[in-house]
Amino acid sequence: MTIDLPLKVGWIPYLNFRPLGQELRLTRDTSLDIKSGHPSGINRLLAENQIDVAPCSSVCMAFIPEHEMAVPCGMVSRGKVMSVYLGLKHEHQYLYEFIHERTMLLKLLWQSSFHEEDIRKSMEQIWSNILSLPPAMILSPQMKLSSHSASSSVLARIFYIMWFGHQNYIEAQGHGRISDKPFGTDQPIELLIGDEALERRSQFSHVIDLGQAWWDITKLPFVFAVWQSRTPIAPALRSKILKASELAEMRMKLEPSVYFPEIMPVDTAGRQLPLAEYWKLIDYRLGLEEIRGLIAFLYLAKHFRPVERSDQILLKIIRLQELSSRMAPS
Repeated sequence: MTIDLPLKVGWIPYLNFRPLGQELRLTRDTSLDIKSGHPSGINRLLAENQIDVAPCSSVCMAFIPEHEMAVPCGMVSRGKVMSVYLGLKHEHQYLYEFIHERTMLLKLLWQSSFHEEDIRKSMEQIWSNILSLPPAMILSPQMKLSSHSASSSVLARIFYIMWFGHQNYIEAQGHGRISDKPFGTDQPIELLIGDEALERRSQFSHVIDLGQAWWDITKLPFVFAVWQSRTPIAPALRSKILKASELAEMRMKLEPSVYFPEIMPVDTAGRQLPLAEYWKLIDYRLGLEEIRGLIAFLYLAKHFRPVERSDQILLKIIRLQELSSRMAPS
């Protein structure tokens, strides 16, 4: 059974989706009812059945059993993404250096355990290895998360455990030092996402790009968002999203100026945002490697949800792994 028209489509009006949005508007008809909001808001609307389909945070596929991939498209980076990072102040220099060193260790750990033939089994071993890492012998920092993002906030928590140790994460979480309003007296490292991240980048002494950090450790793309629905959508809409994603992805890299806004946005220092450079870093379509990256992330993310939902999440991961096997060249 598929959803009947008119369709209520959720939309995130951030600059990273602007090229895709323009392509979809060119084909838009009266059968589509567009509802806009920030990522967490769109996630909620789909969870509450107020919309039918949307590019929701990828982590929703682990947190909400009813959310399924509607179209193999979303928001992906292969390394640097620019608009999802942890901002560090001058006093965090020691953290920046420590994280760099720890990332080298994590890269070796991942390489020794990850096997494409059985990603789920690999992730079980990797998670066990991560939990067994000794805690960092430094003061674990406060971390201010973004209430507007789900995938990025969970990814930041995963990195906190990787970098500083599971026990330090438990203690920091228990003392309210990791949240969108961290409790403490020291300066928190801050998670920035979306347009705000692009605009405020110059305010920080260092930034740790989470897309780049994920790539450095895993050598896998990171899937920030996936088009999701709770009921299968009509083939015509699926085709429309796929075609618009393909065209936008191509044009924003070859002739990005066609998507520039009439008034170019600027950062807090008054400089134009480098949209052409930014769009070259992201993709909208999910292929084999993107599905593998998504499986790896969902497996790690499931540890941040109640145990009673683990079986449902694992079933979804198994289905995705079967999909990746079908996509792999014989």
